[in-house]
Amino acid sequence: MPRELLLPELAESVVEGEILKWLVQEGEMVVQNQPVAEVMTDKATVELPSPFSGILEKHLAKVGDVVAIETAIALFSDEAGGEQTKASDDDDGSSLSLFTPSEAADNGPVIQVRKNYKATTSPKSSGPYGRVLAVPAARKLARDLDIDINEVAGSGPNGRVRVDDVKAHKSTQAPSLELEERIAVRGLRRAISQQMTKSHLEAVRTLHVDEADVSVLVELRNKLKPIAAEQDIKLSY
Repeated sequence: MPRELLLPELAESVVEGEILKWLVQEGEMVVQNQPVAEVMTDKATVELPSPFSGILEKHLAKVGDVVAIETAIALFSDEAGGEQTKASDDDDGSSLSLFTPSEAADNGPVIQVRKNYKATTSPKSSGPYGRVLAVPAARKLARDLDIDINEVAGSGPNGRVRVDDVKAHKSTQAPSLELEERIAVRGLRRAISQQMTKSHLEAVRTLHVDEADVSVLVELRNKLKPIAAEQDIKLSY
């Protein structure tokens, strides 16, 4: 008979937890007290042990799901009995059971990460002397602009590369391509994001300023400073 693995109360006042990672996949054997999943609360990340032995039949919660306590997150079946053992002994290899774990859900807010990719061209052949001829100023400019001098077509004598050639090559280069990658905000970052958003929306932002007239105090200090100086005392407010 299938048994449910419930998400326990992992800490005081914790009402929910987020599934960060399944340590045991569907169809695998589990022994009692073996960690089966990593769960994160707003206080800590813990490994959830199995309260019983058996086969993990199905994940009821996916990676990234936020689950309330006392909610079933997995189904277990009893340990393999004698009939299953006998069936495995009689198996001639003609049948094969394959298991494909379900893909993790991509829930929650996302952050954007940009990556730069430079479009490059195939290098050209070298000059007539086995090395590209170029004036020193052109070589320096190519290094500063991160340009391979071997890819620049020279317009000078014997294909010598000039400064204008490097500038012209730079202007014809394809611009960098910016590709966007979306990454789910999970774990501790998600908890921090939720708390900061809640604070911004619910906390009252106020400014309190007190003003005091201390002109009499300043006048008194100015009168007493010479007397204090005679006694080698530095008088402050």
